[in-house]
Amino acid sequence: KRAVDAILPPELSNKKFKTTHSMEEAVVLAHTRSMLGFSDTVATIMDILMAGDDAGRFDGRFCINYHEILNDFYYEYDGGHYHKDDRIEKDITKTKTKLAESSCNFIVRIRTVGASQFDYTHPRLKVIQVDGTCTEFVHAQYVASAIHELTGIPINLLARANSQLITDIKIYLSKTAEIAWEAVTAFTSNDKLRKTLMMTRGFPARSSVPKFMENLTRAR
Repeated sequence: KRAVDAILPPELSNKKFKTTHSMEEAVVLAHTRSMLGFSDTVATIMDILMAGDDAGRFDGRFCINYHEILNDFYYEYDGGHYHKDDRIEKDITKTKTKLAESSCNFIVRIRTVGASQFDYTHPRLKVIQVDGTCTEFVHAQYVASAIHELTGIPINLLARANSQLITDIKIYLSKTAEIAWEAVTAFTSNDKLRKTLMMTRGFPARSSVPKFMENLTRAR
């Protein structure tokens, strides 16, 4: 707890995500940003995750200005556990809608082992299917390379986010999970229901909002 509190300045303490963000997607994002030449803090990484939330529940969003061309980059990290056949139509529709909103929008999607085949192509879209042997750093190299292909921005595929930033990101996101577990154990003593709620997309993020838990209790 002391370590968590030490890295939670006021600008982070009130952040509320609409969706659940995994350690993997945040770490890949941090490494990708380093390869693009950005210097980040926990706060800037969380802001990028929240910008993705606000733009239609994407996993991240930030602007890339290269040669006076402003591109709006959207990032998706599609874990195989969630992105099965029952999600593929929704994933494709969300992608199509965002690309149609502006010619400046482009999207890179990482799809991990178990995720359904993504059968949609577009000049401003890169879909990267990765196997189970790839590390988060290798995933980031794929994302950075895709961004380079889409925008022409220079990249350094050997650049890594510093280890302290990665540690702090993991601590911060684990705090979200800890808060969610406290909420779910107070809500029910049923182990199966606890597990189901913790695995439900969006629950860990929303569980820190009192009104959400009040509504959930009434629904029960």
